[in-house]
Amino acid sequence: MPTIWIISVVAFLLSKAVPQDPTISILNNRGISESTNKEYRSVYTELKLNLPNFYFAISPHYYPDNINAISDRIIRTEVNEALKNKYHWQDISKILESRDYKIGHLSQLLREQHKSVGIYFPKWIWHGTDNQYHNWLFSFFDSASLIDGKSSLSKVGTALQWTLSITLLDLVLSIFLSFLLGYYFVKNENSRFLKFLNQGLYLFYSIPIFWLATLLVVYLTTDDYGSWTNIFPSVGIDIYPGKSTMYHIMHNVNKLLLPILCLTITSLAYSTRFIRRSLSDEMQKPYIQTAYAKGIDRETIIKKHALRNALMPMITIIVSAMANAFAGSLLLEVIFNIPGIGRLLFNSIGHTDWNVVFSIVMVIALVTTVIYLIGDIFYAIANPKIRYDA
Repeated sequence: MPTIWIISVVAFLLSKAVPQDPTISILNNRGISESTNKEYRSVYTELKLNLPNFYFAISPHYYPDNINAISDRIIRTEVNEALKNKYHWQDISKILESRDYKIGHLSQLLREQHKSVGIYFPKWIWHGTDNQYHNWLFSFFDSASLIDGKSSLSKVGTALQWTLSITLLDLVLSIFLSFLLGYYFVKNENSRFLKFLNQGLYLFYSIPIFWLATLLVVYLTTDDYGSWTNIFPSVGIDIYPGKSTMYHIMHNVNKLLLPILCLTITSLAYSTRFIRRSLSDEMQKPYIQTAYAKGIDRETIIKKHALRNALMPMITIIVSAMANAFAGSLLLEVIFNIPGIGRLLFNSIGHTDWNVVFSIVMVIALVTTVIYLIGDIFYAIANPKIRYDA
């Protein structure tokens, strides 16, 4: 939970650093191109942007407690500029309330008073739970897309189904095959075929996943290089209007085979070598020599003794493979035109749909944290000596 909270704070700070004004985006989404101050203020308050940013603030003593309370964006920009030039908020507020003030003339009126702040000191302000971050966190998935007004949760949930359809199959295949190959690597150390395969794994491990995916698309989805190379269907998803996401996934399984193959090859190259190394190290330990002295054959020693004791470092690689598979699929979805989280993230950034972007960031953080939590549970199961507090 602390990890998720820290990530949420970072995501919120990034959302505040985005130059796009969410109020303007909502007005445009509602078909209001020329917004009046009244309309702007209404939406500004509706989005709760008039609240303080966080639970507390540390600012110079001459700053207001909550500058976000100024709902007029032009005046707020003027006030921010005046504060940066070290003019006191009390003097600024007096001018704003006077009849002499006209929009765009705040700095000029302040310069005429010659009252800029000299030495200043920090002040601590406690805002409580009535702040933007608190509302943003507890209504995170209730946010709407700035492009089409749809719920961020529904868009991310639909995309997540596509991503999981790729990553789950990749995990099953890569973990099963890596255990199988790792076992045969250790069992048949002098096999020429396995030595050749080992060099092949080195090659696939050194190739970036996006380049491998591009090569597979270019050479295995067309007959330009021979009829035998047209093995997989072209990229893209067939659309069936009115059907559910799961229906689309089931009827596009043939188009998911190539991205799954790409992910599996990349994961297998890393996992197999790690599992082989873990088993090889275990086979060098004294208790293995004792087992040999008792007349136990190599295959039985690997299965009954070395494999279980080598399981701890294997859990590490399996958990890492799960997280890497999820991250790797984000690139592949763009290349293979699959409507998963990766392509949704790519499109949302391109269209400055930051509500969806930060929803995806939080979902990825949550999934990654859960994966590593599952790894910790597996550690406790594999080694009874490990105990975790409730």
